[in-house]
Amino acid sequence: MPKYTEKDLQEAVREVHQGTSQRSAAKRWHIPRATLQDRLNGGISHAEAHECRQRFSRQQEKLLSRWIFHLVALGVPPTQGQFEEFASRILVVHGDSQPLGKHWVQGFLRRNPEVKLVKGYLFSSQSSEPGDTLCSSSSHQSRRVQLQEPACTATQLLEGQQLPTENDFREEATATWDSYSYMDHDPEMLFDGETLDIPGWIEPSGPYLEEYAFAIQD
Repeated sequence: MPKYTEKDLQEAVREVHQGTSQRSAAKRWHIPRATLQDRLNGGISHAEAHECRQRFSRQQEKLLSRWIFHLVALGVPPTQGQFEEFASRILVVHGDSQPLGKHWVQGFLRRNPEVKLVKGYLFSSQSSEPGDTLCSSSSHQSRRVQLQEPACTATQLLEGQQLPTENDFREEATATWDSYSYMDHDPEMLFDGETLDIPGWIEPSGPYLEEYAFAIQD
């Protein structure tokens, strides 16, 4: 029998609900009749069954992806080890002290292909530990400066106005950085632009898990 997809199975279920016989729907979509009957009786998909065995739900992994993208946007992408530590601590907070599997990150990237697009930048061998050049206070603020630095206008140049110095940009970036709060209590808006969680490996003095919260799917 030809291979079928989850979409094929859903289409067969839809046709049965619209009045087509199970036999006809199964034949049309090349699905074993027993499989179609199981789904009609409340069976779950392979993906849903696999999710039940995963440490994080799909929604939780999407939120982890958002955390990654925010750090990348700030110019301080986490290394693979830092990402694993962050994910592990979240599990511990919710009562799961078992270590992540050896290939968990690879599975995470496979399930979240949008993160794969930045893998070469995200999971590089370059360290991002406190004290390292990449994430020293002045360095990561400077990276924000590069993202925020406005272009000089022709009017400013013609009028002889004093242009902002790098130190001005640095001070502005510092103020912007300090304006971030550590936690976002709205699980649907985790790590939005105004309430970004800054992990402890960027700001060592700031605990970042005591109040960490996002939607948990039982």
